[in-house]
Amino acid sequence: MRRDIIQPTIARESGSIIPVLILIFITFSFFIYFSIVPGGNSSLITSIMFCVVAIVLAFTDSRYLMPYILYVWMAAPGVRRILDYLQENFQAISPLVVASLAATLSALIPILRRRVKLDARIIRALGLIILALIYASILGLFRNGTPAIYDIANFSIPILVLIYLSIQRLDVEGRDSLIRSYVTMTVLLAIYGWIQFLFVPVWDAYWLHHSHMTTIGVARPLMMRVFSTLNAPSSAGALFGVALIPMLAVPKWRGVFGWFGVIAVAGALAFTLVRAAWIILFVGIFTFILCGNGKQRWVSAFRLATALAVAALLFPLIPGLKSISHRAETLTNLSEDRSTQVRILGTFLSLQSFLKEPYGRGLGGLGESSKLSSDTSDSSMSKFNDNGIVVLMNTFGLLGSAALFIGLWTLYRSLRHANSSQPKYRDYTRLGLAVFMCYMFSLPFGNSLQGVTAISFWFFVGIALAKPPEIKQIMEPDSAPATPMLTRGRRI
Repeated sequence: MRRDIIQPTIARESGSIIPVLILIFITFSFFIYFSIVPGGNSSLITSIMFCVVAIVLAFTDSRYLMPYILYVWMAAPGVRRILDYLQENFQAISPLVVASLAATLSALIPILRRRVKLDARIIRALGLIILALIYASILGLFRNGTPAIYDIANFSIPILVLIYLSIQRLDVEGRDSLIRSYVTMTVLLAIYGWIQFLFVPVWDAYWLHHSHMTTIGVARPLMMRVFSTLNAPSSAGALFGVALIPMLAVPKWRGVFGWFGVIAVAGALAFTLVRAAWIILFVGIFTFILCGNGKQRWVSAFRLATALAVAALLFPLIPGLKSISHRAETLTNLSEDRSTQVRILGTFLSLQSFLKEPYGRGLGGLGESSKLSSDTSDSSMSKFNDNGIVVLMNTFGLLGSAALFIGLWTLYRSLRHANSSQPKYRDYTRLGLAVFMCYMFSLPFGNSLQGVTAISFWFFVGIALAKPPEIKQIMEPDSAPATPMLTRGRRI
């Protein structure tokens, strides 16, 4: 059966949600059970249950698949810490590390079941990015061995979020629903971040002690940087900063929490003490305003001015004000800031390494995945890898980096084209452009194109590039053509 005009696929359920709710209940039942049973491999069982729910959502083509993937990325590190504490067994490498990647991989099921032609601009951008990934993957597998496998997954699997959303038929309601789901989950993370900052849950203190993350601070109230349920303040800060853009830009995107959510996320962002996240928030808001037309710019500027006025009134009341103010003051005197000087030194060391090996080190040679390697000869390089641009250059080499950055530039042009050609969906393309610029500006402070920050990046870009339901294109899977009206999106 052929459909010339189809409904938005993200808003269509092909099965009952009751089995999904049952599976989620079973997941947390297993989680509770295996957390108290001595000797039980709770992390592995919980990871499997996380993945089972994702697979069921994918097979039923559920509109909850993408919010669930976001949920796993945001919740899994926190679940891991609770399990480690309850069993008094700190695991440096836990199966829950790959639970998020495995859940995201389930998006391949609906992608492969639909015969959809992506926009030519997206194909060109993805082609260049994937070409760079193939080069760095082959180099990494030969040079770095096992650590390359994790890095390959951490870079490539999040791209499925862009592909999945790009083939959806998203109307205004569907896009709003996805954005509000991201915002709502981030508000919940922020609320937990306040609890973490004010009270320091015992499992977070346990993890902080055994992981030796000295940069996070001391596990005491008001003396620890917030990282919520994630693994680091930098990741939490990036998610909080990005979430504030839609919350400040368009009131309907604030979801059920409204202004309370804005205040909660802004406070949690301040508690992370991540200066780069503070900067990219303003970059994103400025980009959102700049990409609108005359009236839209004035409306967005007025909303931002209102938010700043509220922030100015509430800022003196925030707990931990002294440490936040001191951190902000370092932005005016970077020459004496130790953290900045270490980053600058690391950048020079990384550039020297790149000049020695312009063909690249391959995936798995730098960052978290390099900890899996038994080769300690490059341990000094792993310590100086905060500059994301230089890290990417060292990883992908000269040719791979060129392909990667040209691919990102092509993706930026796709967003600009969508912003000018789809006035009905301009707020969403403006948001996509704002998030795109946020992460590009954040690259000098860290590699944001892998892990949970990459999920956030591809999520908003995917919403911006999703096809409107008004465009006729696709044939439902397993259906035979009745008449030769449509062929792969084109009339013949």
